[in-house]
Amino acid sequence: MDESQMKSALTTKTECVTFCSLRMNQYMREVQTQVRNQYLSRPDVKKYLTKYPDATKEEKKELLAWIKNGYTPYCNDRYVFDESDHLLDFIRAIRAKKEYCEEQRRILQDSVQ
Repeated sequence: MDESQMKSALTTKTECVTFCSLRMNQYMREVQTQVRNQYLSRPDVKKYLTKYPDATKEEKKELLAWIKNGYTPYCNDRYVFDESDHLLDFIRAIRAKKEYCEEQRRILQDSVQ
């Protein structure tokens, strides 16, 4: 691959990443606009938490801060999606991100040894 082909490939890759990033930002703005300033009552939060009876204090604390900022618990600020490209709810996103970080840490430790 010569220099001009490499520049072309890098430009195409950069444009693709930029497009995906812009699309994600647009999607999150749309979701946030839809739910911002909606009031979630205590029963609504309790109903959501029934899906996660094992939620830790830290997860609940983060969830309440997220809701107080006007967001729904059915989206997340970590841009975490499932296999079908559906945005995960807040607690599932926290857990998925934590599992990912632990897996990366294990891989790093295995490669060092």
